[in-house]
Amino acid sequence: MPDIKSIAAVKEAIGGEKNNTKYVYKNIYVKVYYEYGYEQMKVEVYWEDDSSCPDYSTIGLRGSFNTNFQKFTYFSGVLSWKYNDKTISIDFN
Repeated sequence: MPDIKSIAAVKEAIGGEKNNTKYVYKNIYVKVYYEYGYEQMKVEVYWEDDSSCPDYSTIGLRGSFNTNFQKFTYFSGVLSWKYNDKTISIDFN
């Protein structure tokens, strides 16, 4: 069952119903889109774009997140979600 609140948070962050939206956030490419087959919003974060960051897999992160497995919130221009013991935030301001 889709998490309507998480889907709404991601949609609000990207400005509505847009699909296949791409951003560059602090030298990191981020792609946001709706996956109709799974009824979820997907956020792909290409951590490797920023060579100053450690390898994301060595610090317990991954590159793909979605509203069926992570709870997303959006407040004051910041989209946030937790993965394992980490909080990931993207500032859309």
